[in-house]
Amino acid sequence: MKKVSVPIQRSYFRFTVPAGTNNVAVTLNSGTGDADLYVREGAKPTGFSFDGRSWNTGNGELVNLNNTAGKTYNIMLYAYEAFEGVSLTSPRPSGRQNHRL
Repeated sequence: MKKVSVPIQRSYFRFTVPAGTNNVAVTLNSGTGDADLYVREGAKPTGFSFDGRSWNTGNGELVNLNNTAGKTYNIMLYAYEAFEGVSLTSPRPSGRQNHRL
């Protein structure tokens, strides 16, 4: 569990999809403010370079990824508005990985 205090504009995370898992969902929810979710295979995503993004109002974000087995993905949370208390969920070999920010 990691606390992020804004004015940090970007926070980064990384995960590797377990072998045999071909489709994954990365979710962001709860908390206050407005964080946007960007995901990219093999490198840090940017606002212009990503494999998936979700930029809804608030913190209800979802990125679905296909053909993912064994690949490493990077997540960027971008603070469109200051945010705190969000919950980020991504896969890991032993199950779901939850981050409370």
